[in-house]
Parts: sequence; structure tokens; C-alpha cells
Amino acid sequence: MSQRTGEVKQNGKRGKSMNLRASITVLAVGFTLACQITNLLPSATPTPTPTRASATRTLPPPPIPRPPTPVPQVVVPPTPVPEPIMGTARENLRVRALPSTSAAILDRLNKGDQFQVVGRTAARDWLQIRLPTNPSAHGWVSAEFVDLTGSLDALPIVQPGAPPPPTPRRYP
Repeated sequence: MSQRTGEVKQNGKRGKSMNLRASITVLAVGFTLACQITNLLPSATPTPTPTRASATRTLPPPPIPRPPTPVPQVVVPPTPVPEPIMGTARENLRVRALPSTSAAILDRLNKGDQFQVVGRTAARDWLQIRLPTNPSAHGWVSAEFVDLTGSLDALPIVQPGAPPPPTPRRYP
């Protein structure tokens, strides 16, 4: 046997083992691809497709009503209506139209007569009163001759000739 024949035989063995390795590699790659392809191809068993829900839906249960939160009761006492300030004449007095001794006389008061006082001058020397004979009319008397049931400072200051201040009333 020549050296060449020996080489051929060895090459033949090498060639066969190389062919065998290549065949195994091709088969492995082919098998791997075949597995991958089967995942991509549709299967013989049909996959169920989702169906649309019917038009009627099941509603969630209604919320459970909670008892109302109690609201604290705030009791506001009524605003007290100030008691009217009353005056008593210490002498016989003339009730005048304006706070002046030269103003027209509207009425007369006897010593001890009582009347409601509704205002005063800023100088605190004259008092505006409701006339006892006509409570819707007002006049002026000198503060020097009147005893009051309340404080002179509690009376509003009234400008001469201005309408008297409103009298607070009790409403039921």
C-alpha cells in the first residue's frame, strides 16, 4: 500500500466522520426548526375563540346604605331685645318739636308721667321721647328734669330734625 492509499483511507475515515458530524448537526438544526415551526403553524385542534358577552350584564350589588352622620345640634340662644329705656318726669314739662327752649311745644307732661326715651343729643342735654298721647309721634324734653330706668349712654345719638331711630321689637 502506498502512502497515498493510506492517506486516502485516513482521509476517507476523516471524511466519513466529518460527514457524520455535519449530518448530525443538520439533523439537530432541522429538528429544532421543526419544533419551532410547529409552534407557528395552526394545530389540528381548533383553539376556542372568545365570544362576545351577551347584551345583558350582571350589575354589581347596590352599595349598602350607611346611616347618616349625626349633625351636632347648635343651639343659638335668641338675641335679647333690649328693654326700652323709660323716663319719668320730675317736674311738669313741655314736649318740644326740636331740642331747644325756643322750639314749638307739641305736648305737656305732668310730674310723674312715664314715657319711652328713644334717643339723645350728643351733648346729652335733651332726650327724644315717644309722646304718651301719640306713640307714633316724637318730641324732645330737657334731660335735666327726667329720671331714666336705664343708662343715658345706651341711648342712640339723634340729630335734631332727623327721624327717630327704629325701636327694636320682639318677634314671636
